[in-house]
Amino acid sequence: MKLTNNTTRCCCCFSLERGISTAAAVFNNITSIQNHDYRDIVLVYLVINASFLLALIFGIFVCCCARTGYLLGTYSTLYNIFTAIEIIYTIVVIIVLIIDKDKIVNSCSISLTSSNPSVNDPLGTCNSQYSQIRIIMIVAYILTALILIHFAMVISAYTARCKNNSRE
Repeated sequence: MKLTNNTTRCCCCFSLERGISTAAAVFNNITSIQNHDYRDIVLVYLVINASFLLALIFGIFVCCCARTGYLLGTYSTLYNIFTAIEIIYTIVVIIVLIIDKDKIVNSCSISLTSSNPSVNDPLGTCNSQYSQIRIIMIVAYILTALILIHFAMVISAYTARCKNNSRE
């Protein structure tokens, strides 16, 4: 039995060549970021997300098992706190991303030169990749923040409705 893959597009919209070059650029930039001064930022982000995960698990417990007004209020407060922390973190990351452009591009260039010496203009390549990735990351962070804010409003409204229903 012969297995064939007739995929002609990456993510249903990009050519395979563009998709592969984008994936390589993302990997190269992530590698260059991990190799330098950004470990602390990554660790802080992991701690924030682990704490947020615990709050979300608590929210699932509250919604499924114990729908008391007090627990819903606690979950709503926790979610709002973590949403605020995530938005602050997003702003800090965007600022660091913009301020440290030269450091990121130079690190990428060094990494690209050592991994692929046949690249003609590693600094230019990394600079254009940085610009593309910066735009994608900023848009992704903004969309994430908007989604978090939306769900914070939904959770707060649900909590208020449940508290009003329990008073009646």
